[in-house]
Amino acid sequence: MGGELYSLDVYVNSRGKKYYTPVVRVYTGADVGYEDYFGYAHSTPSGLSELQIEKARETAGAACDAVGLMSATGHVEMIKTNTGWKIVELGPRIGGFRHELYSTAFEINHIVNDFLIRADIEPEIPTECKKFASYVYYYNRKEGKVVDISGLNMLKELSSLIFIKRGIYTGGQTVFAKHGGDPMFFMFFANEDIDALNEDIAKMQRELEVTVDPKAAI
Repeated sequence: MGGELYSLDVYVNSRGKKYYTPVVRVYTGADVGYEDYFGYAHSTPSGLSELQIEKARETAGAACDAVGLMSATGHVEMIKTNTGWKIVELGPRIGGFRHELYSTAFEINHIVNDFLIRADIEPEIPTECKKFASYVYYYNRKEGKVVDISGLNMLKELSSLIFIKRGIYTGGQTVFAKHGGDPMFFMFFANEDIDALNEDIAKMQRELEVTVDPKAAI
């Protein structure tokens, strides 16, 4: 299927009543020029219109009904195609890094809400956007043994960068996601100014450079 990838979590009580979290836009590696396929950046708010969000929720809700999901949080991934929304995945779980995204962008306590829905208590879902937030999985564009990483000091200058977790160090191996590899870095960005947020992510993409020895690739 061709189209844009999105996801959202749905709280479903014991009677099948649904409460929807904000939609998250998922930019794939292919979207940003990688010869690989993975979830590169997960960003919210999604930029969708109210009508598009309503249709996305209808599709996610129908998927939850189709599998009889109740007393749980469902994580739904969908593609917005030219012919409407199509389901990619539905799992009875919280989506990855959703608590960080929702708590920062909307002050939603996603973990507490997951407990509340299992106890048949209505979750609290504030709708006012406080910040724009994006969680980035950084893979290198080449496979091989890491011999040098430049630009790490630059990351300290990015006002939108909330935290960074390092997955692979010098001497380790970078492997594409399609070959079973893990990200080199996990980065969380947030800013009240979406332009500043996007500028910081773009600067990271430009200036963070990883040199590898391709002959040492697994």
